[in-house]
Amino acid sequence: MQRYLLVHPASGTARSGRGTAARSEARSVGGLRVALFSNNKPNVRPFFTELRRHLLSSGAASVDLMGKLSAAFPASQETLGHLRGWDLVVNAIGD
Repeated sequence: MQRYLLVHPASGTARSGRGTAARSEARSVGGLRVALFSNNKPNVRPFFTELRRHLLSSGAASVDLMGKLSAAFPASQETLGHLRGWDLVVNAIGD
């Protein structure tokens, strides 16, 4: 079984059972539909490109990149509503 650490850019690695993500019973991404939600800052795209490749090679059913129109404005309610339909959403919030 592969293990992943959750990393918060401001505080380092999250301790087990604490902090940066909602708890899930899923032990792998196998068969999951994953949305990578970008804040559209320049460094997000290369990170998400590599993460997408890794998730697909790990068995994710699909991995789609989506995001806000601009890093300077909040996401629309329509966009946020669309994110609710995914099995897993990864949100980029840092540079």
